[in-house]
Parts: sequence; C-alpha cells; structure tokens
Amino acid sequence: MKLTQALLVTVVALLPCPSSAFIPSSKLVHNPHPFPSSRTFTTAQESGVVTSSCVKQGSSSTSLAMIPSIIQSIPSTLSSVISPVIQRLLLVTAAVAMALNARRILWPNIKPDPNVSEPLPTGKLGCPLFGNQVFIGSKNFGTGYFWHRMSKALGNPRVWMVYFMGRPGAVMSGGERIKRLLNSEFENDGVLNSVRPNGVMLDVNSMLAESDRKTHSYLRRLVGAALTPAAVTAVVPTLQASAEKAVEKLVTESASGKEVKSEEICTEYTMDVAWKSILGLNLAEEEVKTFQEKVDGWVAGFANLRIVFNVYPKSTSAYKCKMWLVKKIEEKIDYLEQNGPDESTLSGMVFATDDEGEEGKTSSPKKKLTREQIVENSLLLMLAGSETSASTLTNALLCLGLHPDKWDKLVQEQRLMQAK
Repeated sequence: MKLTQALLVTVVALLPCPSSAFIPSSKLVHNPHPFPSSRTFTTAQESGVVTSSCVKQGSSSTSLAMIPSIIQSIPSTLSSVISPVIQRLLLVTAAVAMALNARRILWPNIKPDPNVSEPLPTGKLGCPLFGNQVFIGSKNFGTGYFWHRMSKALGNPRVWMVYFMGRPGAVMSGGERIKRLLNSEFENDGVLNSVRPNGVMLDVNSMLAESDRKTHSYLRRLVGAALTPAAVTAVVPTLQASAEKAVEKLVTESASGKEVKSEEICTEYTMDVAWKSILGLNLAEEEVKTFQEKVDGWVAGFANLRIVFNVYPKSTSAYKCKMWLVKKIEEKIDYLEQNGPDESTLSGMVFATDDEGEEGKTSSPKKKLTREQIVENSLLLMLAGSETSASTLTNALLCLGLHPDKWDKLVQEQRLMQAK
C-alpha cells in the first residue's frame, strides 16, 4: 500500500499545472502565510529567493498546500477503487517478482552470456550493490589478504568470480592460462579491455586504457623501443649498483639483530630503478624520499573512494601527487629535447619513431609519441616497475626463507655462474 501511495504521490507531483496563465519557476518564491488557505507567491526580484515549481494564477487552481491532504486521502481512495483481494494479489505479485529478480536487482550485471554454454565461475558476490570488499588487508598478510582468503574459501580454483561496485570480474591463476587469455585481448570472442580512464589516475593516452588494436600495437612498438636488449644492457650497471645497495642493507640489518623489513628495502630498490633508469632523473638525496612518497600517494589513489566515485577527484592528495610526478617527467622531456638522448627509458620514448609508419606502411611518414603519451606511459612503467616488482621481490624473499633448501640451491647456481 505504501509503495502504491508513493507512486501516486509522485504522479500528482509531476502533473503539469492546468492550462491558463503560468508564472515561470525562476520568477516565483513561496511565502508561507499564517493561514494555510492564504498562501501567496511573490516575484524573486522582491525577495531574492527562487523556487522550483509553478502555480496557476487564480483561486480555482491546485496549490502546493493541498498535497498533504491528497496524500492523506489516498488510502481511502484506493480502498474504494481497488478491492482488498486485488490489493493483496498485487502485493503478492510484486513480492514474487522481487524474489525472482533479487539477484539481478541487488547484484546488477550478473547473468550468463546466452552465446556461451559454459557456466559462470564460482565465487561469492559479497554485499548487495557494493560487492566484495577487495580493499581489505591484513597487518600480517598485507593488502592482498582478500584475494588470498577468498581463493582459499573457494577451494583455490583456477578461475573464480569477483564482484565490485556493479562490475563482475574473474580472477585467474596459471601462467599459460593467463598468457592465452591476454593474447586474445583484441579477438572478437576474447577478453575485452574494461579500463575506463577518468583523466585522474589514467587518461586516454595510457597504453593500459587503449582498446583499439592498431593504436595499442603502435603504442607498444614505440614504448617497447625504449626497452630493447641494447637499452637494457646500457642500464645494467645502474641496476647492479642499486641491487647491491639493497642487499647490503638487508645483510647489515640482519647481522645487527634488527628486524628486517624486506618490503621497505625492496620498495626502495625499485624506486631507485624508477627514478634513475626509467625516468633518468637527477634527484638530490632529500628529493629521493619525496619521490617515493609521491609515487606511494599516487598509487594509493587507485583505491581512493573519492576517485572511484568521481567526487571532486582533482582535489585529492593522490591527484596532487600525480601532478608532482608529471611535472618532473615534463621537465626531463624538456631537458632531453634540448640536450639529446641519454640511457633512460624515458629518453627512448621521446626519440622513438614508428618504423612501420601509419597503418603499417613503411613509406608513410614516421610517427612519434605525443608528449601526453610519453607522460602517461612513463607513469604506467613506473607503476609496473615499482609496486609490482617490489611485491614480487618481497614474496620471493619470503618463499626462499620458508624453503631453505631452495635458497641453498640458488646460492650454488650463482657460485657456479661466477666460476665460469
């Protein structure tokens, strides 16, 4: 009954005023009078207040003051028009419809593809409308606790479903399986790129957000030109120096009896690689810590609810951190354009040209990455080369610590390589 009343009230409220003279809503304000039957309207110019409704001039019109009495009269009106049996039947029908469509209403977009015979993968949908709490972490386990806990609860399947903010997804494990999936990215029946750049954390110039096959291949060629074997060989001394510095810190802290925080040391190492090898920056000692804080702040923005829901995202600290990094990258681009290339990955992108030309035609003029494409894909390489690499190294150290025999085997292999 309450639902029906609400629908009727909505209809009444949306009904246009009857024909006759109208006063535009931008010209009216509502002046409550001590006597309900004497409500009047004055122009906005007189009071400085604007309403969002319109009324008909004349005593015979339906005023806003009558809506409460209309609402109060709805139950008796319904009872006189619709019999109790019909009312109960409508309620039962609505309840059955709700029960049959509860999954689709509470967890939108969850339905099998009629063109695919395979069932949806196993999984737990989590809270209605919101889905799984994918950002839940653990002090002892880390930020990936949700994925570990959920996979274990489902029996560690190779593929399982996750649901977050109205969007279903799949979690997959196994190197070969993932490789086959990624290779089908631009096939008609393959995986679709669901990344939607919002211009805050990523924009349309990022290779990660590109859904067109030709444009994606073009970006990969030019970004990849900065990561050739020759380019990687050139930065090996820098990588080795940073690695030796990290290992020395691990050994020194361990020998002194201090608690060794492997994640912090691995993150410092990958940050060294990011600003030295990827961007080729010349940071002072005091700027290195600031650089790491800005990268951490930017990466944290991917889980910032204000950015996820687009609530003034450009006023968040994550966006300000990104702008700090963008400024550093643009300053380096200006330096390279004035002084020529160096051994950094950023330099490779600045001076890379597309050997295949436009649409694969070698006779076409060679194209270069735009300034925006260079900036966004430099950030992408930093994201992949810092956070992901630091997590991988930390987990590798954990696994080697849990399996000393594998550590001994690794040490033996390294000594044999040095002896050759």
